[in-house]
Amino acid sequence: DGRLNVVVQNDVGVDWAMFELEVAPNVIAGSFTLYPAADATVRGGASANSNFGTATTLTVKEDSSADNDRKAYLRWDLSSVTGIVYQARVRLTAASVGTNGIEQGVAFATNNSWSETGITWNNQPVAGKRFATWIPGTNGPTEFVVTPQVLAALAGDKQLTLQLFSLRNVGGAGTVDYGSREAADTATRPTIKAKRSIMA
Repeated sequence: DGRLNVVVQNDVGVDWAMFELEVAPNVIAGSFTLYPAADATVRGGASANSNFGTATTLTVKEDSSADNDRKAYLRWDLSSVTGIVYQARVRLTAASVGTNGIEQGVAFATNNSWSETGITWNNQPVAGKRFATWIPGTNGPTEFVVTPQVLAALAGDKQLTLQLFSLRNVGGAGTVDYGSREAADTATRPTIKAKRSIMA
């Protein structure tokens, strides 16, 4: 009935009494998936001023020839994210891998002003140090943790830019193609999958 009854017995004396109630917040755990707002490959050499933002793949390659050097950039808009993010991972799917053992890396870029149809090798953002490494397999998903990077972006302009690259030159077959946000198969598009908590 919404009432609390307290019984004091056995000749206990009570001078005064206080009832203290502590209410814990109701925490709801949830998850969300975000696709990039923009992604693109940039290519050096003769293509250094060309844009490849509408391609269905993101290509990375380290090569002795500048014409064949390629990196990829992805940017997520996190402005719709609510609650407290406590885990975040990027998921990539390689559409093709030229050979075995092509070690890949990812770095965080602080410049988020680039556009998908404007970015080129010559105006690409500067990225920091590599924070994750992996070796991709064809049609196999790759995941790496980006929780600190997501939290940093949420504390700033709520934009997250990542640079993908190959760590070393493994020859002519050293190309890796990942599905971009324009990929026909939605399952191969890059995503951020995150877990968060929300106070109800």
